[in-house]
Amino acid sequence: RVARVLAAERVPKSNKLVKLQVDVGSEQRQLVAGIAEAYEPEALAKRGKPASGGLLTRLLPFIEAQDPIEAAPLEEGVNAFAAREKVKVAELIHPLRLACTGMGAGPGLYALMEVLGRDACVRRIRAAVSKLK
Repeated sequence: RVARVLAAERVPKSNKLVKLQVDVGSEQRQLVAGIAEAYEPEALAKRGKPASGGLLTRLLPFIEAQDPIEAAPLEEGVNAFAAREKVKVAELIHPLRLACTGMGAGPGLYALMEVLGRDACVRRIRAAVSKLK
């Protein structure tokens, strides 16, 4: 099933747990997940949408083809991908940042991905997509 994250907050006195309020279509549910070390709860609630997982899945082959990842060609490719998908670049950048860093804000995404390297970015994007499904 696909669920949309409505709210997310850290579980008090826990470094790993996040309490999530999710919408599964026919009902809303509350669950606890051990993802606090990987994702900021606030960013997850704001950017962790099922549609983001689909976009990231379709963007992944482009990122896998970048060896090594360089900021300028990566930015050009993401912009071209957004145009082909008929979405705003922000609809890619925010979930991509969340996937690669676990945060909703930070230094320039493309330069950060260049520093992380292709393999780490691909691994992190795949992990994020699996959590967004």
